[in-house]
Amino acid sequence: MTARSHGKRWTHLELKVVFNLYCRTPFGKLHKSNPSIMDVARRLGRTPSAVAMKLVNFASLDPIQQARNIKGLANVSKADREIWVEFSSDWERAVFESQEALLYQSDSVDGGHAEIKTVDEVQETERETVGRVRLVQRFFREAVLASYDYQCAVCRLDIPELLNAGHIVPWSKDVNRRADPTNGIAMCVLHDRAFDRGFITIDSRGHIVLSERAKRPTDSLLQKTGLLQIDGQPITTPTRFQPDPAALEYHREFIFLK
Repeated sequence: MTARSHGKRWTHLELKVVFNLYCRTPFGKLHKSNPSIMDVARRLGRTPSAVAMKLVNFASLDPIQQARNIKGLANVSKADREIWVEFSSDWERAVFESQEALLYQSDSVDGGHAEIKTVDEVQETERETVGRVRLVQRFFREAVLASYDYQCAVCRLDIPELLNAGHIVPWSKDVNRRADPTNGIAMCVLHDRAFDRGFITIDSRGHIVLSERAKRPTDSLLQKTGLLQIDGQPITTPTRFQPDPAALEYHREFIFLK
């Protein structure tokens, strides 16, 4: 496959696909030899270097990376900035469109240009098979876990099969926040369940608060090490998508067991 030249203008949908990849890729893996980047580059008919450079530019617009004084390349465009705004304004729609566009890209190439289908061009039967919810859920999980380098934010467990991307404001309570990575925290199955059921929460400083209902005397080693010993400890700071303070306040007010 002949890749596009670096000077070829990026389309809006291509930028959404690459931003989607940025959200799902750990910060330390934004390089051209990453297999995921190579795959997306192939699908777009671009070079891995071009995709990697665009990812670095998106990183330079990330508020967390800006706070760390991470700088991108000199050619960050207005279109790059607009993609950040578009996703932040409506995560669910932007995620669905970019996930679906990437999934249904044609492998055919016309003059080195890979065809990317828009949402309206995808057959309805295909859309029903895949399902909007599943696409959004997959993105959310990958984006949240990547933000925490595939470690539990509470105990640092790093076995992916034992990690969940938990919603801070529950899935059923706010449709607009279902795909928003700032509404998620990576936790192991124990701490995700404890957070979901209100036995732990996170205060405004980013420290764990244990419910009185979880502090009862016990002979359980798991309760001692998994709950009692984490009380007051700070959670891991993500490399992107810091938990939204408003979402954490909602959790403390409506879910945490006082």
